[in-house]
Amino acid sequence: MSNSKDAVRKILDLVKADKRTSLTAPEGKLVCDAYGIPVPKEGVAKSVNGNKVHVRADCICVHSDTPNAVEVAQAVKAAVAEYLG
Repeated sequence: MSNSKDAVRKILDLVKADKRTSLTAPEGKLVCDAYGIPVPKEGVAKSVNGNKVHVRADCICVHSDTPNAVEVAQAVKAAVAEYLG
């Protein structure tokens, strides 16, 4: 098994030990990377002259079929509360 596949096994073992039914976004990205599955890139938005651009999100979508969707939405709300006007 390659090193990346070993890393996937460690992630899945941790998720199982935590009794979770889903991966976090970073965990999901690592699994996809290990298997060569393309994922969208993340990064800081920059203007054409190289300055950082602050992007305002008007909403955050939490799918109702996500396990613990209500708890996820409450956690997101709490995490962004200091940024809300």
